[in-house]
Order: sequence, then C-alpha cells, then structure tokens
Amino acid sequence: MTFAKKSAQPKVIPSKLIQVTNNPYRQYTPKVSNGIVVWTDERDVPNGGNTKIWMRDLNDPSSSGNSVTHHLFGDQYVESFNNQILVYNSNSPGQEGLFYLNLDYSYETFLISENGYNAIVKGDYIIYQRSLSYSSAEVNLYRISTATSKRLKLFNPQFETVLYGLSEDYVVIVKNATLSMIDTNTQIETVLPYEATGISSVAISNDYILWSEIKNNHWDIFSYAIGTQRLSQITNSTAIDVVPSIYDNQILWEQYQSKPPKNALRAYNLRSCHLEKIAEELSLSGNDIDDTFMVWQDERYGLDNSDIFAINYKKRSPVYQNCQDE
Repeated sequence: MTFAKKSAQPKVIPSKLIQVTNNPYRQYTPKVSNGIVVWTDERDVPNGGNTKIWMRDLNDPSSSGNSVTHHLFGDQYVESFNNQILVYNSNSPGQEGLFYLNLDYSYETFLISENGYNAIVKGDYIIYQRSLSYSSAEVNLYRISTATSKRLKLFNPQFETVLYGLSEDYVVIVKNATLSMIDTNTQIETVLPYEATGISSVAISNDYILWSEIKNNHWDIFSYAIGTQRLSQITNSTAIDVVPSIYDNQILWEQYQSKPPKNALRAYNLRSCHLEKIAEELSLSGNDIDDTFMVWQDERYGLDNSDIFAINYKKRSPVYQNCQDE
C-alpha cells in the first residue's frame, strides 16, 4: 500500500468563504456543478409553506438565489445535481416520487412513484435504489438520453441499503468486503483486487475511486487509481474521516474529532499531495465539489439554523509539486 504524503500544517482558509444562504432557518444537502449550487430550503416552513429547492449561481456576484421548485404543494428534497440536471424526491399530492429536472429547459421527468434512496446523477446516467419497502429494493441505472432512455437493474440487494458511487464511465459498488466497478456502457463488472474491512461511504471519478474504511479502529480515507491500480491511504489519524467527494484530482471529506471544535472539512489534491483544512465548526456536513467550488452546510449560527457555505478553491496559491511521480 502506498501512503500519500501530507503537508505538515494545514490551515483554515476563511478569506475565500462565500456564505450562500443567510436566513434563520434550515438549509441543507448542497450540491454544486459548473458553479451552480442547489440545496433543500426550509425558509417558508415556519409560515405554513413547504420545503423547497433553491439555487444560486456562484459565478455571478449579484445572484442571491431563487427557488427552482416546480410543484406547488408538498415538499421537495435535493438528491443530486450535475450539468444542469437536478434529481430530487417529492411528496407533493399526486406527484410523489423521484424526479429529475433539466434547469436549462425547465423540463421535468418522473422516474419512480416512491422516494429513491441515494440517487446520483453524472453525465448521461442516474443511479438510485428503490425504497426498502419495494419488493426487491433493487438498484437501478437510468440513461437520460431521449433516444436511449432505459432502466437497467444492476442487482437486487434483498432489502438492504447499498453503498455505490457514479462517474460518467463507471459505477462503483460495495458488496460485502469487496469493491466492484461496472462499466456504464457495457455493464461489464470488474472486482478490484482489494478486500475491505468495513466501508461507510464511497465515491468515484473517471480516474479514481475513494472510500472511507475502518482499519485499526480508525476511519480513514483511501484511494484507488483506476488506470495504474495504485492504492493509497490518504489519512492516517485518530479522527473519524468519512464522506469523501471528488472532482478530477481534488478530494474533500468530513473529519470528526472528540475534542472541540470537533468537526472539520478537509481537502487534498491527489496530484500535488497538498492538504488543506477548509472549515472547522462544531457541526458541519453535506460536502460537494465541482471544478471550482467546494460547498457544505454548517451550524455556526445555531443548531436550528444551518446555512450553506462555499469557497472558490481555484483562487488559492498554486502547488506545483507532483508527488505521484515520486
């Protein structure tokens, strides 16, 4: 196993902080793509309204955000967002289920008549697990393209929640102690030459697979380079490192510690081996990343007042070291 190098003293970088939301109610599950951030928003709930989905263009300094909810009644909750395709669950009367919405054309498509678990959209594909009350609780892969739209049942987990990730080319699935890749075009499955001891979360890009695994009584982040089959341990600490996100060579994860401030958001570049502490609060979660921005939610203003925050990580000082070649 190759241990990735880390910078000695990662620092918090508040100067680049963008407060995406600023109201005394709960906002959560932020997702970001191409500089557009979407989230689930409860600002209307205290006045008898519903939970809605909002968006804001982080590339536009004048943007303050707006609602993108199409359903007049009931609640909507963000599941995933990529390249203007928003996937969400709705409990609106007569419109219950999992939907996806093309924000460019305001075109909404119905997927299933019950909430979908762990839905992810990347490129031309959406993956989701049907409700655990459904007879098979199957995991489906759906192709968006109009000419080829179809559902493919990947496997039947027999009433169990399943860990999986999605890139434009692959699905990664955790089955017992093994990690498998499925080609989205051919559906050919490849089992990785690695046996895990316990995985809590997984993510994949076109080049890397990331996961959080418990080893020696500690949760750490690991990576697997698809092209070179190189396995690396990214973290090696007594903290709990979980929920990795990835875009290209840049990764992001949540770190939980026993001592205050307890929770931190950390970033690491797989190419330069540069480590940063992005945020540190008593409570934070829900991280996501695109080619320019990192987003998350935290409760720095109170437990009933979670807000969405972001940074433009491309504006930091460049790091030229190429640690992967060492």
